[in-house]
Amino acid sequence: MKKSLRTVLAALLALCFMFAFAASAGAVEAANAWVSSFDNGDFGDIVEYDYINKTERIISQNEIFDYASVTNTTYELDGMESELDRLAEMNASMSVGVDGGASTLGFVNPDEPYTLSPPVNNGVYQSPSSGTMLLLLGIDTDNDGGTDYYGRATGFMVSPKVMVTAGHCVKGYPSSTEEIVEVRVYPFYHGSPRPDKLNDAYFIYPSTWIYSTQYSPGNAYDWCIVTLQQSIPNAYMYPCTYTRNIEKSYVSVTAYPVLNNNEDDCYQRRSAGSIVSVQDRVVGHTCNTDVGSSGAPISVRDIAYPNICVAIHIGDLYVINLGVRITEDLFNYICDRIEKS
Repeated sequence: MKKSLRTVLAALLALCFMFAFAASAGAVEAANAWVSSFDNGDFGDIVEYDYINKTERIISQNEIFDYASVTNTTYELDGMESELDRLAEMNASMSVGVDGGASTLGFVNPDEPYTLSPPVNNGVYQSPSSGTMLLLLGIDTDNDGGTDYYGRATGFMVSPKVMVTAGHCVKGYPSSTEEIVEVRVYPFYHGSPRPDKLNDAYFIYPSTWIYSTQYSPGNAYDWCIVTLQQSIPNAYMYPCTYTRNIEKSYVSVTAYPVLNNNEDDCYQRRSAGSIVSVQDRVVGHTCNTDVGSSGAPISVRDIAYPNICVAIHIGDLYVINLGVRITEDLFNYICDRIEKS
């Protein structure tokens, strides 16, 4: 994104350097203290935004069932039943082992920080990469309501029509003079140039999304649950859970990072790392990320669910990267959107 949006991140990045020495010295306590500084406040109300009509409404908590009281993962929902056989086949084709190793605080091996993860390989939709979406964000710089340039982000599917991402990927930065006026979701993209430059690149617009009134870029409520105008039937759908003990877990992030400031490099990439800090609503992790990775799933691999999502990546920071944890509340909101989609 251009300078006026990036300057909003400058304060966050500066915080990283404040902790660089402590992290390099192995001071996990300092990392925990820093991560916990993002974990504050009540959950607030939920707002539903109608992307088509450009209207908003407050959702009453009474409208949302307590799915966490009866389910542990989103795969247990009635709305997912028709997808389970297909997803089981996709998961069975995967290796349970973790790709690569985990780093200490900072980046994974800088000489080989990412693994390419094409969503479709020889006509076969891949697990989990086919469930990771490229987002292009239309930015209005002159307040005329039109797109002047495109930013970049990542989202991931949790059902055929429901996608999860970071709040700032669609809400933007309140302190910025620029505004996100268009959100394009590109399924299965893996290549160059950036797909808006192609005449036949398929994309989908949102129908609605929900977010918290406590939202602020980079805080514990920097999440968004998007219902799309059309379904994506062949995609992998990440199971989500709030019950997993993720302390010191090996995790991976599958995303569309912008590498070397090359906006035309739209290859999907995956990075392995570990959870190094766990707070009530946020986590710190060491997977490689970059601009464009925000909104990506932070997933754990195990036998039952080879890529079960436990958090949403929200911050591309230098010392320790940040994710919003899937709590019981957030799990309920995801389930609500799946069941109503």
